[in-house]
Amino acid sequence: MKASLSVLCLVLLVSVLEAAVTTKPNSGIFIGCLRNRTSPENPITDAIFTADNTTTFLSSYVSYTRNKRYSSPNYQKLIAIVAAKHVSHVQATVICAKTNGIQLRIRSGGHDYEGLSYTTLGELYTKINEASQTLAFPAGVCPTVGVGGHISGGGFGNLMRKFGITVDHVIDAQLINCNGKLLDRATMGEDLFWAIRGGGGASFGVILSWKINLVEVPKILTVFKVRKTLEQGGTDVLYKWQLVASKFPEDLFIRAWPQIVKGTKLGKRTIAVVFFAQFLGPTDKLMAIMSQSLPELGLRRDDCHEMSWFYTTLFWANYPVGTPKRVLLDRPSSPGEFFKSKSDNIKKPIPKEGLEKIWKTMLKFNFETENKMTMMKELYEVAGPYVSSNPREALLNFRDVDIGSNPSGVNVDEAKIYGYKYFLGNLKRLMDIKAKCDAENFFKNEQSISPARVM
Repeated sequence: MKASLSVLCLVLLVSVLEAAVTTKPNSGIFIGCLRNRTSPENPITDAIFTADNTTTFLSSYVSYTRNKRYSSPNYQKLIAIVAAKHVSHVQATVICAKTNGIQLRIRSGGHDYEGLSYTTLGELYTKINEASQTLAFPAGVCPTVGVGGHISGGGFGNLMRKFGITVDHVIDAQLINCNGKLLDRATMGEDLFWAIRGGGGASFGVILSWKINLVEVPKILTVFKVRKTLEQGGTDVLYKWQLVASKFPEDLFIRAWPQIVKGTKLGKRTIAVVFFAQFLGPTDKLMAIMSQSLPELGLRRDDCHEMSWFYTTLFWANYPVGTPKRVLLDRPSSPGEFFKSKSDNIKKPIPKEGLEKIWKTMLKFNFETENKMTMMKELYEVAGPYVSSNPREALLNFRDVDIGSNPSGVNVDEAKIYGYKYFLGNLKRLMDIKAKCDAENFFKNEQSISPARVM
C-alpha cells in the first residue's frame, strides 16, 4: 500500500520561511513594493522585520540558527527579513527584490552548515504518526532539519537501504520562479523537477511544498546502540563493519560513528565507535543476523529495543527510550554547538592502519574554537588517501565552502570547482537547466548552480 502526503509550505514552511534581503538599497522603496503587491486579505506587514527594530530583527535573524559559528551574525547588509505567511508574500518578495536589484537568501530549517541560507522533519514525522502506525518517510535522523532543504539536497536516512532516499518518493512540488510565478511539476517541466530533487532548490527558486509518497513499514522495528572503545577492539569491529555492511539484508541499517570519549585512566582520552542500528523486524531476527554477520560487535538482547517506526525517530535523535513524542515538535530556542562539517565518499574499506592514523589525529582535538577549525582541516588531509579522488567528492547537504566558493555567484569556472565535487556528471545538466529557468542568475549564493552561459 502507498499513501501520499503534501508537505504544505503554505501552512508549515512558508509560514516560517525567511528570505534575508541583502545588498542595502533604499529599504523604503522595497518595503513599499511588498505592500503594493500583496492584498489586504493577506497583508504582508506583520511578516516584515527591518533593522528599525533591532531586537525583533536580530531575534528573527538568529532564530533556528543551529550552529554557534553564526550566533553573532554581521547583519549590516540586511535590509529586511520576510517571514512569509502566504504564497503571495513569497511572490512579492521575489518580484520586488529582482526589480530593485536586491539579493535574496532563502532559509528553511537553519541547518545550512555554512550559514548560506520551517517545517522540520520532526513535525513531518509527527503528522505521519497521527495518520498511521505503519507508514513512514525515508528521510534523515535530525528532527530539527528543515524539510525543504533536506529534500532538495537529496537527503537520506536510516531507511535508505530498503527504500532509497527522500527524492525517490517526491511526486510533485510547488515552486516560485525568478519571475514570481507559482509552478508545479506539470508547469515547471521534468527537467526542473529533476534538478530541485538533489541539485539544491535555492539555485532554482523558492520551494513552497513537496508532495511525497509514504512507505509501509512493519508495526515493530528494532533499534540498538552499542559502543566499542579502542581498548575493546573498536578498530577491528569497525574494519569488519566496512566489509559486511553492504551485505546485510536491506531491512538492516547500521551507522558507525567514531567519537572522542574519556579513557579509563584519569585525564586520558580514547576513541569509541558507536554503532547505531535499525532493523525492520523483531529482535529475534536481528540477533540471528548479527551473530552470523558481525559477531565481533558482541550484541546482546538487552541492547535491543522494539518500537514503532515513529519512536525510532526519537531514538535516532538521541532521546532516551520512553521520551514523549511531543518533543519532536519543540522548536530550537538557541544555537547548538559550534561546529564545522565536511563530507567524503569512501568507495573501499579504510585499512586498519588508516583508521589508526585518523584516531591519532582525532585525539589531538581540544575544545578551543580556533583549534577545532585547524584540526578539522588536518583530519581532512589525513583522510585524503582513503576517500574518493579526482574529484574528492562531497555531499551538498553537508555544505563545505572549503571545497570551492563563488562569492560573486557569476563565475562559471569557480562554480565548476565545487559543482563537480557535489554533482559529478550531473553538473552540466544542472547548469543547462539553470540557464533556461534563471538565465540572469537571480537565485544565487556562494555555492549555487551557475547558468551555463554566465561569465
